[in-house]
Amino acid sequence: MVVAMFYVEVAEEHQEQFIEGFRHRAKLVDTMPGFRGFELLRHRDQPNKFLVVTRWERYEDFVAWTESEQFRQAHERGGTPTVDTHLHLYEVVLP
Repeated sequence: MVVAMFYVEVAEEHQEQFIEGFRHRAKLVDTMPGFRGFELLRHRDQPNKFLVVTRWERYEDFVAWTESEQFRQAHERGGTPTVDTHLHLYEVVLP
């Protein structure tokens, strides 16, 4: 299993807009082969910092998502302006 963690920092005035964007997301990722789950995490002490966490059966499933028409559609409407972003990929070693 692979866990993709996308770190996102938004301007403080955009925190709720960012959350609402995910609350009303198209959920296209949910239909992708190998997709195992999604979570949006907010930093406890710095509420404008988030982790978007997705879990995938295989690395290739994650890559297929990022190269898919569904990915393009999910991200075409734009979103909240960000201050900083980073993607981190991890393999699950022990469940």
